[in-house]
Amino acid sequence: MFAGSTLRGALFYSLRALVCLTKKEKCKDCIVWDSCVYSYFFETPLRQQQLAMNPGESAPHPFILEPPFPPQRFFQIGDTFTFNLILVGKAISFLPHMICAIDEMAHRGIARDRIRFALEQILVETENGHEEIYSDKKLKEHRIIYRSEDLLKKSLSVDSIKLHCITPVRIKYHGSLCSKLTFDIFARNLLRRLSLISSLHGYDYESIDISPLLERAKTISKTADTTYWFETTRYSSRQETTMQFGGILGELTFEGEFKEIFPLIKLGEFLHIGKNTSFGLGKYRISDCISP
Repeated sequence: MFAGSTLRGALFYSLRALVCLTKKEKCKDCIVWDSCVYSYFFETPLRQQQLAMNPGESAPHPFILEPPFPPQRFFQIGDTFTFNLILVGKAISFLPHMICAIDEMAHRGIARDRIRFALEQILVETENGHEEIYSDKKLKEHRIIYRSEDLLKKSLSVDSIKLHCITPVRIKYHGSLCSKLTFDIFARNLLRRLSLISSLHGYDYESIDISPLLERAKTISKTADTTYWFETTRYSSRQETTMQFGGILGELTFEGEFKEIFPLIKLGEFLHIGKNTSFGLGKYRISDCISP
């Protein structure tokens, strides 16, 4: 069972319990739907223009949970459980809301057995290690650590990269989940995701011309592929059933000209790729970059 699904479900109920004003069954029937923190995180809408450009697409949520993978199956009283929470763009201003929701989640308990825990500490990753921003029920002054505009200004001329799929990558192409990836399919999904995140959550991405990047992606070839399909499951409390939740794990090596698209690939390391990213799926890392 993938732990990200359990955490997301518990966070879903805790945040809604804290901020929902009208207790409507459906968010779209609520008069404060378009200004509600809960609906922004979990019922993120696509605007009409975005729907026209991305038919059938669901909106990317402004957060990503990263539980340990593979998951620890058994815990004893007193054990420590650590997970990452990535907030994107405008969602960063709602960090206090998310902390309260996690604390509420701790008191309510998670999973079917309602396992309770205590929120002890929150750290943020910095270039010099980790900085504590929350302990003893107090949030300390903090700053945004990573800015997309800083990453996008950096370019690197390489002609070979290795892509590590760290959690299952679920990318749909022509209506079906891909069991193998080409760079063209990877790039198309990445650029579409970054474009939607930009327009929904505040990234300055409009100045980048996507068309030449997509054309360049077609010229990049795959030279090694040790990926495999990893099947896992999640329990859907809404549908009251266990669902298959598999994707690609392993490593891919690509060769070609990456100078223009490389900063976007690095940005994708933070934002993940493919479907179900808010659960923690689609995490990847780039390594073994070889310069010409």
